[in-house]
Amino acid sequence: MSAITEKELRAMVKSKDFTGAYLVCGEDSFRKESAVKLLQGAVSSSSFGTHFFDGKDANLDDIAEAVETVSLTGGGTLVCIRDMPFDKLTDGQVKKLKALPTLVPEESVLIFWQTGELKKTARMRSIIKLFSEKGYVLDCGKMTSGELVRILVKGAKKRGCLMSRECAEYLLQCVGDDLNLLLREIEKLCAYSAGSNPNSANSEGTISTILPEHIDLLCAKTIEATAFDMSRALLGGDMQRAMSFLDTLFAQRAEPIMIMGALNAVFVDLYHVKLAQTARRSTNELALLFPGLYKGREFKLRNAAVRASCVPLPRLRACLRYLHEADKLLKSSPAPPRPLLERTVMSLGLALRVRRG
Repeated sequence: MSAITEKELRAMVKSKDFTGAYLVCGEDSFRKESAVKLLQGAVSSSSFGTHFFDGKDANLDDIAEAVETVSLTGGGTLVCIRDMPFDKLTDGQVKKLKALPTLVPEESVLIFWQTGELKKTARMRSIIKLFSEKGYVLDCGKMTSGELVRILVKGAKKRGCLMSRECAEYLLQCVGDDLNLLLREIEKLCAYSAGSNPNSANSEGTISTILPEHIDLLCAKTIEATAFDMSRALLGGDMQRAMSFLDTLFAQRAEPIMIMGALNAVFVDLYHVKLAQTARRSTNELALLFPGLYKGREFKLRNAAVRASCVPLPRLRACLRYLHEADKLLKSSPAPPRPLLERTVMSLGLALRVRRG
């Protein structure tokens, strides 16, 4: 028993060799929920063999009793504890917790499902070690952009629509990397695509196609995506359009400090890529240098690479100086934030206006 992957878990379920205690944790809520549902379906279709506990109120003695219960209708028992506060357990409770994995009967499963991220404490490390030795640890990290793109393209096809990889990457850029949200957006886009061209989905040999303009029309963009659109307008010399994106963010009541942070991130991406281009380095090499920024979000670098190629490095340095000064003022000055952000956007536009000079 040890740390396992989702692929290994599916293989265990398929071979009916899945009995044991599981710690399901990590950043990706969709993958964690899917793993719990997979185990629930594998244990038994009977609701009599299923016990769910809220970790905040759960009593370890009650959990132990549920674990040892064998369903009278046949099959195993599933005991799932959601968000157990491991760091708040007493020494006596930890001792009871350590005994639980050995109590799981044949064909049964015990799951500790942590919906949030685990704290890196000594107690938590000991809990992970416990499940690694006496059970299984399934750490569901964030999917890479490539994995998400494949899921989106496949999801659109399953719903009778065609979605290109480029369009899927654009959706990622617009709404973020939360898979639950992305799948809801796919449902919406497929319904609209089929409805806007009702004959195409039913015509022999044809299929409805999701287009970037559908995403612009239907999907609520993140602050980061709107900041990206703003930078694209500035690089194109369209100050009026850039200011309209800022107006949109204020209309959505976005926090000024979040707007500033998103603008900073966009121009930092451009600067990083420009430095890599100057040094004749690839975006893949750049992603490896900054895993905290770009792991799973490599598409940000690919998008920045196209735009950075036409901007001289000194101009980007000037933009970063303007953003740095504005960021300090925003965090320290009692002045209204909107005029400061408007002046910053105008300064960025002026710095980039003669970008080929």
